[in-house]
Amino acid sequence: MKKILILGAGRSSVFLIEHLLLQAGKTIELTVADQTLAGAEEKTGRNPLAATLVLDVNNREALYAALADHDIVISMLPATMHLFVAHACLAEGKHLFTASYVSPEMRMPRSCRKGLALHERTGPRPRNRSHECHADVRQDKRG
Repeated sequence: MKKILILGAGRSSVFLIEHLLLQAGKTIELTVADQTLAGAEEKTGRNPLAATLVLDVNNREALYAALADHDIVISMLPATMHLFVAHACLAEGKHLFTASYVSPEMRMPRSCRKGLALHERTGPRPRNRSHECHADVRQDKRG
């Protein structure tokens, strides 16, 4: 079973957590980490198939310890935190998915990724023409 760590249990994580809980115990092990235990437990509904974790991602040692126990990381943190998390995931050899749009800082050549998936949100940006977004995706695929 793959172990998935969700960083951040804010409002935008609710549907993701609910969706992953459908697979918890079957094909994945789910851990939801948040600044407060109450926040993580609220979003998991205290479901016994989901572990909860109090985590301050600014605490480097705590973040690396949490990453060490998981295969895949999904960051639902604010976009300003993704670069820090991405570097930690690269160092620990973990795949990373975020809900934010691709930022220039997060565009790293495939050679730097060590074979890891580092995926950010794709699709039309608000008030952007879709062909511009597709060009961004095509450019990212080229590395």
